[in-house]
Formats: sequence, C-alpha cells, structure tokens
Amino acid sequence: MKKVGLITYHKSYNYGAMLQVYATQYIIKKMGYDCKIIDYVNKDEEKENKLFFYKKNFTFMHNVKDLLRNIFLKSYFIRNNNFENFINKLDRTKKVTNCTEISELRFDTYIVGSDQVWNPLITGNKFEPAYLLDFRAKNKISFASSMGSHKLNSSEMIYIKDKLSDFNAISVREKFAKEQLNELGINCKIVCDPTLLIDKNDWINNCYDDSILNEIPKNYIILYLLEPFSDKISEILLKVKSVYNLPIVYIAFSNSKKKNVDYHLTNVTPERFVCLINNSDLVLTDSFHGTAFSVNFNKQFISVLNPSNPKRVEDFLTFLGLEENIYNEKIKKKFIDYKKINSKIENIRKDSIEFLKQNL
Repeated sequence: MKKVGLITYHKSYNYGAMLQVYATQYIIKKMGYDCKIIDYVNKDEEKENKLFFYKKNFTFMHNVKDLLRNIFLKSYFIRNNNFENFINKLDRTKKVTNCTEISELRFDTYIVGSDQVWNPLITGNKFEPAYLLDFRAKNKISFASSMGSHKLNSSEMIYIKDKLSDFNAISVREKFAKEQLNELGINCKIVCDPTLLIDKNDWINNCYDDSILNEIPKNYIILYLLEPFSDKISEILLKVKSVYNLPIVYIAFSNSKKKNVDYHLTNVTPERFVCLINNSDLVLTDSFHGTAFSVNFNKQFISVLNPSNPKRVEDFLTFLGLEENIYNEKIKKKFIDYKKINSKIENIRKDSIEFLKQNL
C-alpha cells in the first residue's frame, strides 16, 4: 500500500480547518492509500491556540475582553478540549519540527493543502518552507492550496516559482491563486475545497453528533462567524428574524451574551458543527466553510462577505451562480433550487477526485 503524507493546518482551532483536513484524509484513505497527517505545526498557528493571542483584526478592547473571558469562563477550555479530542482521532505521524524531519518520514507522495498554506500573511509574513515541501521527495503535489486574498510581490513571485518548480502536480482552491501562478508560467488546476469531496450522506455517517439538538428548538437559524460579533451583525440578525420569525442559534467561543441572539452554544465539536448546519432552516455566516457546508447540505443561506478575504466566497458563489445569496442590505426569503447547483458540485467533486487519482 502506497504511503501518503498530508501537510496542512490541522491544529487550528477552527471548524473549517479541522474539517478540511479530515475530509482530505478520509477521501485518500477511501482510495486505498495509507494516508497520515504530518504532525507539523507552524509557530503562528500554534500562537492562535494559546490562552491569549493578540488578533490583529480585533480591536484592542476586544482582545482585552477576550483574555478576561478566557481566564474567567470555562468556555475557552471546553472549546480547546473539543478541538484537541477531534485532532486526536486523526491518523498522524510523530511530531516533526522542520523540513529535514518531514523528509525523513519517507512517504511515497507528499501532499500540501488545503487551506491558506500559501498565504504568507498567516505564516509570519513569509512563506513557510514546510508548506512548499522544501525538501527532496519522489512525488510532491498540492491539493486545493490557497493564497487567500494575498497578492504576490516581486520577491515572493521569484521565491514561490523556484519552490514549486519540482512539484509533480499543482492544484489550487481559487481562481485568484491560479491566475497568479499562471502568470509565473506555472500550470495548475482549480479543484474544490476538500469539504466538498464528501457528500452529505458520508458526512452524516462518519462525522456527525446530533446530541447538541437537545439544547435548541427544532427550527432555527444558525449563526457562524469568523470575524468578531459586531453592531452590523446585530442589525442583520434583526432583519433576518423579522423575515424568518425563527430564533438565532450562535456557534460562539464564549458565553458573552450578544444582541438579537437567542441561544449561545459554546460546547460545539466539529461533529456537532456539521449537525447544526445540516438541521438548520437558514445559515447566516461570514465563513467560507460555513457557506461551503450550506451548499453541500442544500441549505438556504446568507453569506456576509468577510473583509479579510472576500474573494473566496465571491469566487465560489459566482461559479455556482449563487451571487444573490451574498448579503446586500436587504433580506428576502429566497428558495434555492439545488438541482443545477448539485450537478455543478458533483462535476467538480469528480474532477477533483480524478486529480488525486492521477497524481497520487
């Protein structure tokens, strides 16, 4: 059995990051390979999981409040414990700390991706050599790697072109990344986010916990945010509630009460996250993966563009013809006819799996 080593963000306490790595490993194992996640953690990824990490996209006072909540509320420890338990279920290598140690694992194929592994703004304002597989290996491929919204400067162009020159196959998640790499003469293919490789039935059968439904009403609107809860979100919630007349269930990282929110859930594991999306009447999110799961599960949804990386959601929804589901001040009840959408998702899913089959 061929051995495959997968390197990505697997220890970010973030539902999207956790579930994309789960999905990639799941699908590669399903193809008959022995796939292990390389237990390498970038220093900046590690910082974010600490009791206090200064978040640049948060205000100073928001960071201070976060610290105090983390100290005095058990929600921080519950959240971390939930994510650690999920990580421990993943099939991983021993812990490694540099490219030499990664190369010594001796995999037949090394895969980098998915997620923003090629966004230097996330990895300390420089490219992370481990995520560019900067070592000798028989077969190197990238799967759905992303640069986020980062525009390469001239020195970064030279660097990444050199590091990707010995890759056997390259795929990216977004049109934005493909365009930048094509400008450098690098051939690459767009594939879907790994969470879309698995269909709804597979998610429900393999990564699902419905015990959380006992804590909330049968019908609800789920709110999942990456950005801090803001007055703008509170205003949107008021509009949404007036149209849908349903309670708001917020997947929160603290018990701090938020305006126009009816239920705060802090004990949400990745498996419960999948369940909450699946059982909701409407999803309101600023997250790419919140949007991706909504589409995969054929849910009605509203995407609020995240100012730190709007292109991901815009490109994804434009490809599917669902731009009208991007929030634009007005809230109207819409019914998405998923017949054509599902056909597009199935086509890119097959195409993405074929990319893996051809290059593993």
